[in-house]
Amino acid sequence: MTIPWWAERLREIRHEQGRTLEDVGSEAGMDRHYLSRIETGHHIPKIDTLQSIASALGGNVYIVGNVTKARRQKSSVVGRLLQDQTPDSSQ
Repeated sequence: MTIPWWAERLREIRHEQGRTLEDVGSEAGMDRHYLSRIETGHHIPKIDTLQSIASALGGNVYIVGNVTKARRQKSSVVGRLLQDQTPDSSQ
């Protein structure tokens, strides 16, 4: 299984800040095991959950595209976007 780039980036930012899964998970309102599953790509979070993690890490999540469609189709659209997107694909 390939870990999505965004999941790797979450873990990288957490490590750069010297923070633990327990610390960030607690601040984001989730269990450390759940956060670990997100960071390893075993779970694709909903937008609100991803925003909670980003906030705990001092950042934000920005959605580019049709937000109404993403909300209507929930995490399936977001999951596909996040898994298929690579940092270089915008070029």
